[in-house]
Amino acid sequence: MGLVIHITLSLSLLLSSPEPAVQPASKAKPISQSLRMAPSFFVPNARHQKTGKPMVSDDTVLAFVQTFQGRVMFTPSGAYIGMTSAPQKVPGDKNDPAQTVVLKAGFSAAQAQKRNLVPRLEKPTAGKVNYLIGARDEWQTQIPTYEKLVYDQVWPGIDLEYLGYMDHLEFRLQSSGQ
Repeated sequence: MGLVIHITLSLSLLLSSPEPAVQPASKAKPISQSLRMAPSFFVPNARHQKTGKPMVSDDTVLAFVQTFQGRVMFTPSGAYIGMTSAPQKVPGDKNDPAQTVVLKAGFSAAQAQKRNLVPRLEKPTAGKVNYLIGARDEWQTQIPTYEKLVYDQVWPGIDLEYLGYMDHLEFRLQSSGQ
């Protein structure tokens, strides 16, 4: 077994819901902490059986994970982290729309192509997801979920593994010892 380097991607503040300044008297913090550490499973960007339409319209997205504050989409060149920012309060402006911010953590397109990087899903779960959007015949149901997403050989002898939680995304660099 090779060396395992464990790194938590520092997106906790970006992907988590803000904690209230004053905790309610009911002391609900343990439940809140449990939910925040709950896994958020990876979902393949499956195509609809009849329409052929993928769940995420970008064909380069092979899988995604949903968190409290946004969605992380995985392509051969890396992870795209999309989250909604708080609306900017402008005095007198009645229309304060939230904005979507996208960050990329990954590789150059050239490196991804050279190394033939394609994320793969690992460890199927018992959970299934359903997307009930549009007319009933457009719904996507019973889509499998996975615990882990892996990029093999991002560098010689090193794999990159992602694990999702409701308030953070974690990655591990796994060495095969070569």
